[in-house]
Amino acid sequence: MSSTEFILTLLGITLSITFIFFFKLTTRIDEIGIHYQFFPFHLSMRKITWTEINKIHVRKYEPISEYGGWGLKGSFLWNKEKGTAINISGNIGIQLELKSGKKLLIGTKKEREVKRVLENYQYKIN
Repeated sequence: MSSTEFILTLLGITLSITFIFFFKLTTRIDEIGIHYQFFPFHLSMRKITWTEINKIHVRKYEPISEYGGWGLKGSFLWNKEKGTAINISGNIGIQLELKSGKKLLIGTKKEREVKRVLENYQYKIN
């Protein structure tokens, strides 16, 4: 391997590792619904209103066996019946089943807080 190839390989690895640290999952739950952003894939917050939700609960899941790992996972490539997962780490998530039939799991590190907030908004789900 030449020194140029080595430097390019090292640069590629460094950039890949650095890119991972830019991932950020932001979630907000309010009277309108669930808002989430998975940067850098979503440049603005996505919104799912309470009227779009059929069921919602916090659950423990297996990231690798259910969705193929962490990140923006699922849907057409892995375990279609589970839907899509957006997560960064851990194994606790907000499971949404939408009236459209789609399923979405949003990872969280704040299990207790999310459960408490969801109890307050449970009446908004028809």
